[in-house]
Amino acid sequence: MKFGEFCLPGEGHGVWLPLKTKRCIGYNMNDRVKGDPLTSRVIPQQGRAMRRRVQILSVAEKLLEELEFSEVTTRKIAEAADIPIGSVYRYFPNKFSIMAAIAADTIETVDKDLTELLGSFEDLSDWERTIDKTIDIVTNAYMSRKGYVNILRAMSHTPELQNLTATYKERMVKSLTQNFIMYDIFPAGLKASSVAETVIVIYNAMEIKVFLCSDETLRKALIKEWKLLVKCYLRCYFSES
Repeated sequence: MKFGEFCLPGEGHGVWLPLKTKRCIGYNMNDRVKGDPLTSRVIPQQGRAMRRRVQILSVAEKLLEELEFSEVTTRKIAEAADIPIGSVYRYFPNKFSIMAAIAADTIETVDKDLTELLGSFEDLSDWERTIDKTIDIVTNAYMSRKGYVNILRAMSHTPELQNLTATYKERMVKSLTQNFIMYDIFPAGLKASSVAETVIVIYNAMEIKVFLCSDETLRKALIKEWKLLVKCYLRCYFSES
């Protein structure tokens, strides 16, 4: 029984669960919805344009490390990057689309580390240790990027970002449900979707507590409980697979 990729990126963060093969059902973080205010205007293909987009995102993330979310504006991003504000608007319709792109790029960076880790696992029986390691990778990576954490903090009181997280959550639940069915963990039906919904709720609740916790001792304790909570819930299901 092969042990596959954990490939369910979610609400500005990664959610990872063991599968039987390296094929998985997920959603593309680069999917763009026409008319979505969080969608980039242009996805550059040429080198110079790609570098400009990276520059904008890099400067915006640095500003998020220095300022409150509400203080970061498109104009400040343009000034800090030393480029015309029109160049920023060429790629992004507003600051919220920039923040969404930072979140997506952050997730993709962590995805690479997780994929590399998971390549060393062959047996589903090792899924509990893998849950521990993947949560460690996610928490360490995201906590090292203060700008991303500030985006997460703003989600709870920013309507534009709430729409983003709602979309991601819906896709996560759908993807996880499909994986449960495809890999014979559950048959199609209410059980598969309800377990998927519960798993996503656990991850979302615990990650917010962990990422926004300023007490390092408490944060470590929360991470320990996060791992225990996920494993205890899934153990009865995965032990039968």
